[in-house]
Amino acid sequence: MTRVSLTISIALIATALLHGQSSLARLGGTISDPSTKAVPGARIQVKSTETGSLRTATTDNSGLFEIPGLTPGE
Repeated sequence: MTRVSLTISIALIATALLHGQSSLARLGGTISDPSTKAVPGARIQVKSTETGSLRTATTDNSGLFEIPGLTPGE
């Protein structure tokens, strides 16, 4: 079995909505292999430790992914 290391570049941006009553976050980044080639079709999972909710995304042909509408927290 071949083991592939992935490098994740992550940008987390929180956006406050009108009047500051609600805020959402977006998680995005690039998945690449050790030779810096993009990894298309990689599955990314984000799980809230507070609620247990699970969100997923799959990288595109350039290795990019984005998971919008996240509630900030742990």
